[in-house]
Amino acid sequence: MHSFNQGSGPADAGDHSGCGVNVAARADSADSAARLLDLIHAGWTSQAVCAMVELHLADHLAVKVHTRASLALACGCDEGSLGRLLRALQSLELLDADGEGLFRLTPLGQHLRADGAESLDAQALRFARYSWPLWAGLTDSVRSGRTVRDRQRSQAGYRHLEADAEAARVFNQAMVQLTRLVAASVAAQCDFEGVREIMDVGGGHGELLCACLAACPQARGRVLEMSHAVPGARAHLAAAGLASRAVAEAGDFFADIPRGADLVLLKAVLHNWGDAHCAAILQTVRRALPPQGRLLVVERVVPEPVLPTAAHRMVVRADLNMLVGVGGRERTAAQFKQLLREADFELVSIMPVHGFSRH
Repeated sequence: MHSFNQGSGPADAGDHSGCGVNVAARADSADSAARLLDLIHAGWTSQAVCAMVELHLADHLAVKVHTRASLALACGCDEGSLGRLLRALQSLELLDADGEGLFRLTPLGQHLRADGAESLDAQALRFARYSWPLWAGLTDSVRSGRTVRDRQRSQAGYRHLEADAEAARVFNQAMVQLTRLVAASVAAQCDFEGVREIMDVGGGHGELLCACLAACPQARGRVLEMSHAVPGARAHLAAAGLASRAVAEAGDFFADIPRGADLVLLKAVLHNWGDAHCAAILQTVRRALPPQGRLLVVERVVPEPVLPTAAHRMVVRADLNMLVGVGGRERTAAQFKQLLREADFELVSIMPVHGFSRH
C-alpha cells in the first residue's frame, strides 16, 4: 500500500540544478490554487453558521457546557453527524472544546444566541435560507440585468414578503440586528437642532428611529413601512419605551408620505432600487419635507477604486446581492450626489458610520 500526504511531502532529494525557478513557480501556482479553492468553497461557512442557529446550539451552550452526546440529545441530532458540524464550527472559531470534550461558546459564537443583545442569528438565517439560493442565478442576472425573482415570478422589490409570514419575520428581525450595529454611530453624528419630528421611511421595525429619539428627546417619531412590518414596528417601539412618542403605519413611499417631519431617515432603502425608482422615492420625500427640512441617507458607498480588502469585498458582495435579489445596487459617492441633485437635494456631507461596511 502506498501512503500519500498531499501537500506536505519532502522535495525529491535528486539533483535540481537549474530548476530553482521552476520549483518556485510551481510553489506559487500551488499557493494560488489553494487560495482560489478557498474562494470557490467559501459558501459552506454561511450554511454551517445557519445550521448552528437552526439547531439552537448557541442557546444550549449559553446555558451550560455540553459534551457531544448531551448536545446531540438536547437538539435532537444524530451524534456522529453533529460531531462533524461541531468540528467545522470549531474551525470557524464559533465554539471550542477542552481536553475532556466539553464544548463552550466563543465570544464570536455569542453573537448567534437568540437572546443576545448583539445577536446576528436572524441575519444568518436570512442569508443562508433566503438570499443564498438566489445566488445560483447570478450568471443569468448578469446576462439579463434582471433579478432571479423577477425572471421566475415577475416579482420586484420586497412584495414577496407580503405572502410569506416567516420570511418577513426573519427579514425584519435581521434588519433590526443589522441596524443595531450602526444606529448609535448614526445618531451620535446627526444634528438634531430644531428637530421636532423624525420619520423613518422604510425603517423596518424602527431600530434607527429608536436610537435617534433617544438622542433627541424633544422629538416625536414615525415609522412608515409595508404592512407586514407595521405590527412588529409597533411592538418594537413599545418595547423601547417609545409608544407615547412614536407611531408606525403602512405607506407607499413611491406615492405619498405624511407631511410634518423635519428630518427624514432613509436607511438601506435606496440601494434596493434602480435609479428611476430611487428618483421617485426621493421626489416623494422632497414633497413631504418643509423648505428647511433635512434628509439623512444611510447607505454603503462603493469605493473608487475598489481594492482587495475585506471592507471593499463587503461592499461589492452587497452589490451583487442586490443584483440577484431585489434589483437594486450599491452606489459611488458621485452617483448618490447625482441622484440627490436630480431630486432637488443638496449633498451637504458624507460621514463614515462605524460598523456599516460590514453588513
